[in-house]
Amino acid sequence: MQLAIALPIFDRLEFVRRTIPALLAARGTANIPIFVGFEGPRKGKIYEGGDLAATRKYVRGALAPHEGAVQYLAREEHVGMSDNIVDVTNRAFCEFNADAVVVLEDDILVSRDFLTFTRRCLERYADNRNVFAVTGSCTYCSEGTTDPHCYDPHWVRSCAWWLTIGWAIWRNRWGRFFPQYAAWKRDRAAWTRAAWERIAQNYVPDVRRHLARNLFRPDGAKIINERWGGVINVCRAAWQRVIVAPWAARSTHIGWYGENTPQAKAARMKSTAEHPWYESKCFKDDWHTEDIDLVFADDEEIARRAEYQGFA
Repeated sequence: MQLAIALPIFDRLEFVRRTIPALLAARGTANIPIFVGFEGPRKGKIYEGGDLAATRKYVRGALAPHEGAVQYLAREEHVGMSDNIVDVTNRAFCEFNADAVVVLEDDILVSRDFLTFTRRCLERYADNRNVFAVTGSCTYCSEGTTDPHCYDPHWVRSCAWWLTIGWAIWRNRWGRFFPQYAAWKRDRAAWTRAAWERIAQNYVPDVRRHLARNLFRPDGAKIINERWGGVINVCRAAWQRVIVAPWAARSTHIGWYGENTPQAKAARMKSTAEHPWYESKCFKDDWHTEDIDLVFADDEEIARRAEYQGFA
C-alpha cells in the first residue's frame, strides 16, 4: 500500500520543533513522501509575520534529510484551517498517487510506532467499507478506569466518534468526502444555527449529540462551520461509517488555542487544565506495534456500530 503524508502547517514554531523530529523518528517514515502546506498570514495579525518565516525555515531544514519526496506549497494568503487541511490532503493523494494519506498537523505528536500501527490498520480494513478512517488518537481512557483494555497497546477498536488527532484515510473514502466538503464550502453561509438544528433531527444519534453540544452556544453554528473536525465528523457519521482507534494512543494533541499571542497561550494552558482529556493520557512514544500481535475489532462489531452510531 502506497502511503503519503499530508502536513498542513501554520506558524507555531514551538510545536513543530517537537512534532517534526518525532515524525522523522517514527519507524517506517523514511521513504514515505510528504506534502507540506504552509498556511498564509491572517489579515491584521502583524505578529504572525516573523513566526511564519521562522516556522517555514525550520520545517524545510528539518525535512531536508528525509529520504522520501517532499513537496511544499507556501501560501501568501490565509485560507483557514479547514480548507488548508483538505487541500493539502487532496494534493498528497494527487501528487504521490497514494492509496491512503496520513493526515497530521503542526501540533500532532506521534509515537515511534504510529505509522506501523496506522499501516497495519489500513491494510486490515481496506476492504471494509463500514470503516471511514483510522486514527492514532485515544482520548477515552481515564485514570482509575476499570476497563481491562485501557492502555493496552494490543487492542484496536471501533469508535462512534472521532477526534482528528493523527489519522489516515483511503483514496476511495476520501473520494466520497471531498465532493461533500466542496459543496458545503460553496454554500457555507447557508449553514446557520436553524439549518444545523433541522439537519440534526435527521441524523444518526451521535451526530445529533455532537451538534447539540455546539448549538446551545450562541456561536455554535460558527464553531461547526469553521472547525475542520466538526465538518468531517458530521459528514462521516451521517454516512454511518465508523473509525478504528487504538486503546493506547499513538498520537496526541500538544496544541490548543493555537495562536501565539500571550493571551492565546494563557488560554491554552487554562483549557488544558480544565479539559485534560484533550491530550491522551495513554499516549507513549515507545509503543512497539511491530513487535506485537494486534487484536483488531472484528467486522461484526464494526457493522453493528455502523448500523447505529451511538456512544458506547
